[in-house]
Amino acid sequence: MVKITNPNRFFNHVLICPAIIGVVLFCSWQAKLNYRKLLEETIGVGAITTSGHLTPSTNAEGEKLLPQRNYGAGRGLEPFSVDDGSAPTLPLDPLQRCAAKVERGDFDATLKPWQRDAYRLAVERGATVSGQAWVTCYGPNEGRQGRVTASGTPVSNRVAAANKIKRGSYVWIAQTRGGGATMRQILDCGSKRNDRIARDKGARLWIDLWVPRADSWSTVTDYAVIGGK
Repeated sequence: MVKITNPNRFFNHVLICPAIIGVVLFCSWQAKLNYRKLLEETIGVGAITTSGHLTPSTNAEGEKLLPQRNYGAGRGLEPFSVDDGSAPTLPLDPLQRCAAKVERGDFDATLKPWQRDAYRLAVERGATVSGQAWVTCYGPNEGRQGRVTASGTPVSNRVAAANKIKRGSYVWIAQTRGGGATMRQILDCGSKRNDRIARDKGARLWIDLWVPRADSWSTVTDYAVIGGK
């Protein structure tokens, strides 16, 4: 029979050992959770299975999205291989996903030829979302500035104004007043004060979209720049 000479020390050991085991298990679980979060931030939520393997994620329409890694400025997004033998059809980057839909003919009835050219250029150059812009609108109801650009040419649904994007560049806007994305071309400019307001709103810059009738609508949304030819 084992004689317990110091009951207090014995019971302390009995209580401490499970506590240590619990702390170790918790730290292991937390490390795994942090690793998974890091992967999801790098390649996209939904791109990892419970076993840790890469797999295509899907959007609200049930379309498969290709997991990608961002390799930094100028290099765009590059795809990961997948482990389930399927053929992912759409990239994760919003602009490239939209361009893929254009290529397969989803918007043939609504796109102008110059817009199709802009999406094709986006694919060729691997353009991706640049950040967020404060987007506003202007129109002919605002006077002369809503009827002609700063260079004196007539405005149209092709025109967008910006101060920090090179004139002639195409710009893709993720959300417009109508709710969907749009492709425009920077052919006008405006007050530099707008860019200061954009920064105050947490955006990188300001973009103004020409519309047939302007109002006070504005939003902060993703944008991408595709250099002109």
